[in-house]
Amino acid sequence: MARSDPYDDRCEVLLASAIGLWDVIASCDREGSADKEIIDPRPNDLGELFGRRERIRAIFSNGDKSRKYFRRFVDEGATRVPANVTLADLPSSSGARAMRPEVKSAAWKEQLARLGVPSPGVNLP
Repeated sequence: MARSDPYDDRCEVLLASAIGLWDVIASCDREGSADKEIIDPRPNDLGELFGRRERIRAIFSNGDKSRKYFRRFVDEGATRVPANVTLADLPSSSGARAMRPEVKSAAWKEQLARLGVPSPGVNLP
């Protein structure tokens, strides 16, 4: 039996903990893969997500760009965050981020613990 991919392992942990992933940007123009190359970002309809998933308790921004665009879309009125939803900023899961993986994982696990989610047995993000 083939070993599953670490990304797949992390997704399984998130699913088992009732944690979803959602991109704040629905579409954009970009040359290359770097976030700094994002042009004309258009927001995902997070309001629709909140409407379909009333039990959302927290939103974690996965890095500086995610936080920047999420806050921008909120400020522009494209997204309304329910009052009971906690916002937290986390280090980017990107390999381009110059931070040791165990430091990133510890930050993610700390935020999950604040919500009462048990620490997963795999490194996050």
